[in-house]
Amino acid sequence: MLKRINKAIVSKKNKDVVTMANAMFVEKSSKLEAPFVARNKDVFQCKVWNVSFESPASACDSINAWAKNETRGMIDNLLSPDLINSALTKMVLVNALYFKGLWKSRFRPENTKKRTFVAADGKSYQVPMLAQLSLFQSGSTSTPSGLWYNFIELPYHGDSISMLIALPSESSTPLSAIIPHISTKTIDSWKSMMVPKRVQVILPKFTAVTQTDLKEPLKALGIVDMFDPLKANFAKISSTFSLKLILQFVKTVL
Repeated sequence: MLKRINKAIVSKKNKDVVTMANAMFVEKSSKLEAPFVARNKDVFQCKVWNVSFESPASACDSINAWAKNETRGMIDNLLSPDLINSALTKMVLVNALYFKGLWKSRFRPENTKKRTFVAADGKSYQVPMLAQLSLFQSGSTSTPSGLWYNFIELPYHGDSISMLIALPSESSTPLSAIIPHISTKTIDSWKSMMVPKRVQVILPKFTAVTQTDLKEPLKALGIVDMFDPLKANFAKISSTFSLKLILQFVKTVL
């Protein structure tokens, strides 16, 4: 299943540039079990790189250089030395996904100009904004507390991938008020409410960076033993070092 998903994500049928890369950075004095390495290579096309975690800064440089290369320079600071324990860290698993797509309905460069943007802190800033008038799938709904917001779908050229944007209907409503309401279930419900409308879209150029601890989400999926030092068993990964606990996080740059 994972092989099929990976193949579908990077398929050239998407007409968008999508690349996925996986790597295992392992303490150079350690050796991984051959079946584990072979399985990861087969399913994830995952390579193994040897580093010395005794030198956190050097190890981070190697990992960050790999991430920068695989994401075409977009992610150049994935890991910081303070996340590595020189005595305890034995392995770092890294996944990098790079996407570059063209909008199906393109924004013309000449329509981009500085406009007023109100940030989360309530302050107004002049920032470059894209603009276009076109036909988009869109709709509106409210949170259980009665806060109304609009949503719109901006498809990419390949039609298989799109960006969904939500915006409070009232300018006085902060985005943070509707974020807790948005989930996979919420987004699925948007699809049934969307209708084609001619919409004037004004969108700021932006960069988004977020870091998420995966420990609780994984536990919610039933993956709990790996976080219990008394139950965790990673013997099939390596017999030369003892893995007791794996802490995972994901860092996303958009």
